[in-house]
Amino acid sequence: MSRYREISCPLATATAPVDEALAAIGFNGFAIVDASDGARLTCWLPETMDPAPVCRVLRASGLDPGQGRWRDEEELCPPPSAPVAVSPGIWACPAVATEAPDTTLTRIRLPRAPAFGDGRHPTTRMAAELLEQLPLAGWRVLDCGCGTGLLGLAAHARGAVAVDFIDIDPGAVASCHEACALNGYPEARVRCGDLLAPADGVYDLVIANLYAELVEQLLVDPALDRLLPAGWLLISGLSAAKTPAVCGRLASDGWDIRDRRDEDWWHALLARRKA
Repeated sequence: MSRYREISCPLATATAPVDEALAAIGFNGFAIVDASDGARLTCWLPETMDPAPVCRVLRASGLDPGQGRWRDEEELCPPPSAPVAVSPGIWACPAVATEAPDTTLTRIRLPRAPAFGDGRHPTTRMAAELLEQLPLAGWRVLDCGCGTGLLGLAAHARGAVAVDFIDIDPGAVASCHEACALNGYPEARVRCGDLLAPADGVYDLVIANLYAELVEQLLVDPALDRLLPAGWLLISGLSAAKTPAVCGRLASDGWDIRDRRDEDWWHALLARRKA
């Protein structure tokens, strides 16, 4: 099960626009909420993430991050109890749900499990919308940082001939295995690993719904050239501050950006290698 360090600070003492400063370093895992006792900033840092850059921004803004407290993923984001519209044609459905949306839609059944990817987060929704733009029939797909496997399973349901899944979190890997079985794809390859390290083969599409630092690592990974010699790359989870640099990197590496989405401060890109 993934854990997050939760850091919460009252904003009454802030001396700088902390939300802009956090977005500038590519960190999106925060929320600002107004309450009766004033506005409060809360940050959620994955246990695999170095907290130092975020803490430096908070201190520079006049805030005291303290030590924070550890929270389990399921506690922070309990699974939905009813179907969720991820995109116009894709729904995420709890395995125990008794009601179902229109059967003409792509329906992905998800187990009750502590893994990212239940369809409610903007980065998942944007990625699903871009996924619907692609002619997936017969494609090979890699879902990198798969979480529950929702996006990869949607690709498989929409015609991808084979989908591989990778996540660094053993809890997510276990959840993805269960989701694949629930959706009639028990033979799927689901691996525990860091980004592209355990991947092999050649893919038509790599899906990467990750936070910005991992996207930047992905783009400089030599394995990306091997995996996508003439394919597509679907990136989600970028901040507004990081998106221009990622677009520049894609252009310099020979990619065309074919479509994009944005919601709040998150951005998603669909790119294809130039012929």
